[in-house]
Amino acid sequence: MPKPPINDVNEHYQSRRITVSPAILKSNKTKVAEKINVAMELLDDASITPLTKTTLMYHRSTCNLNTTVKTNDGVVKLEGNVKNAAEKELTTKLVGDVHSVKGVVNTMTIN
Repeated sequence: MPKPPINDVNEHYQSRRITVSPAILKSNKTKVAEKINVAMELLDDASITPLTKTTLMYHRSTCNLNTTVKTNDGVVKLEGNVKNAAEKELTTKLVGDVHSVKGVVNTMTIN
């Protein structure tokens, strides 16, 4: 079957154009933006936990700590045991400096 001339194709698609009001476009953009934000937040939580564990593992004062790390909405919760208040404070500071961490809840126990 031969291809129609380009002018015929253009006329065909121009006659079938759909007009969408700006309000509908704005609404759809908002929904897409919300979905992207949710996905990024989930991605951030999924990436914060290993970044936090890696940060603690590579610091000489926190590498031997047995720390449980949980992340929810960018807030990191730390559990485990430390030898003194200085270790607990250092752990909180290091985790607070990790990219995308919004807050740190340190419930580590001093032994």
